[in-house]
Amino acid sequence: MKTSKQEIKQENAQQTTTQAGTSYVVQVGSFSKADNVNALVANLRAAGVKAFTVPEKVVDGRLTRVVVGPDISRKSLEKQQKIIKQVAKTDGLIVRYDPLANQ
Repeated sequence: MKTSKQEIKQENAQQTTTQAGTSYVVQVGSFSKADNVNALVANLRAAGVKAFTVPEKVVDGRLTRVVVGPDISRKSLEKQQKIIKQVAKTDGLIVRYDPLANQ
């Protein structure tokens, strides 16, 4: 089956759009103690890393994820993993990020 140039262009455009909309975060860890979450986020930010929590409001006794990013460049996050390892003593895990999934 032959594919026309028009079909190839449309397929490439769809792939580019999908890839352009992709962003990533580094999941650093999950903690149930608010003091630990707040301290880690503060230390990461002091080291120049853009960190946040999921959920945004930290509640003692409730599991809260510490996340770095988002960034559209996976390579940029890989470079930041060196800083994360120094601060958090872990590389963390790079995963795709969908901001709408956290609402």
